[in-house]
Amino acid sequence: MTPDQDHRAAETPPTHDVSGLRRRLLRGGLSSAPLLLTLTSRPVLATYCTCPSAALSGTASHKEEDKPKCWGYSHKKWKHSAKEEIDHRKKLWYSQHGGKDKSPGHGHDDDDDDISKYGPFTSWPIPLTDPFHNYFPQGSHGRYFKSGQQGWKPLSLFEVMDLPGHADPSEIGAHFVSVLLNIRTGLVDPRAMTEQSLKALWSEYAQKGYYKPHAGANPWYAADIVAYFERTGLSSY
Repeated sequence: MTPDQDHRAAETPPTHDVSGLRRRLLRGGLSSAPLLLTLTSRPVLATYCTCPSAALSGTASHKEEDKPKCWGYSHKKWKHSAKEEIDHRKKLWYSQHGGKDKSPGHGHDDDDDDISKYGPFTSWPIPLTDPFHNYFPQGSHGRYFKSGQQGWKPLSLFEVMDLPGHADPSEIGAHFVSVLLNIRTGLVDPRAMTEQSLKALWSEYAQKGYYKPHAGANPWYAADIVAYFERTGLSSY
């Protein structure tokens, strides 16, 4: 059984969180208008959001005007903002260190997979180069690693979000990253999801390959969890 779709409310989210993103971008020297607008434009609609057990049961413990609301950005929007910043910082790095511009469309070298040298990056509320498993523990059904010259290395948050479709068909890793970013940015009502409850959801999924909102419930597999995130505004815009 998958979560029912919630309704959208025509309200705007708090402005201080968006302003915080703008300040971080400006402090990082990214003053170009297109990049600033990527994440600082406010969503017009919020979505009524609920915790997993309430989404499953369809029950509501809040009055209509006091229901939790979420404005979460999609993983695609977070990824787009990161790519814009990475491309921008690559160009700055090569202009400062000399050499050919190896940003997309201008060539590539074998050591260019590690983007950390171009940072620091400020378009996300947490470093996009942090390892995914620093936030979400690995399990038999949730492991994100890549092979390198010195063995296996964990993928970063951005690398998980940027995985091709065949590597993560449901894009569940990318959705967990975007929900985490939305929580850190203040776009998710804590009555619906906190960072702690998000990590607990991931841990159960990573260990079992599914998540049960409560005892006796039908299991939610990757596609069901993603549908819950999208339908409740935890990761949808």
